[in-house]
Amino acid sequence: MHRYSKSNPWRADDYSLDQDMLDEWAKFPHTQQHTIPTLIPDPIWLDSYLHLVTESTVLPKILLTEKTWKPIACGQLFLVIGNPGTIQVLEESGVDAFSDIIDHKYYDSELDWKTRIHKVHSIIDDLTQQDLFKINQETYQRRKRNAERFRSGEFDKTYYQNITSYIRSEEHTSELQSH
Repeated sequence: MHRYSKSNPWRADDYSLDQDMLDEWAKFPHTQQHTIPTLIPDPIWLDSYLHLVTESTVLPKILLTEKTWKPIACGQLFLVIGNPGTIQVLEESGVDAFSDIIDHKYYDSELDWKTRIHKVHSIIDDLTQQDLFKINQETYQRRKRNAERFRSGEFDKTYYQNITSYIRSEEHTSELQSH
């Protein structure tokens, strides 16, 4: 997704965000401070309780890129603006998506990308009303387990199958050939 006009997309699967959507995003706070040490000692990860993943595409075809795996590898709670069904694929792979805390089912199966984004906004609104510091403390072991499983290579098979399937697909191949 990008801010350019619909007549000027960078890629065949790009969508343009309208001004209402941009205004809605502008209302959200962009950082929240905490003092619990993160699982990755890089300062970039020290100011967030929740990682909002914005994937490469929102089309109804699953593509898990490094963007989706990053919060898992870093032991963070996450929401994904991406393909419908992304969270389901992650959970089927054994990833703890914290669905008891985050209502991923509310948005994950939504086929319309704009509606899916609005649903993610609702979940962010709900989460920011909760005690994120407490949630962060309570989920520490689960987040750590996700990160350890990622580093052990446990999720590699899922990632490899997903990315090779996407690359080999006829739709993707024909998209690339037309550009």
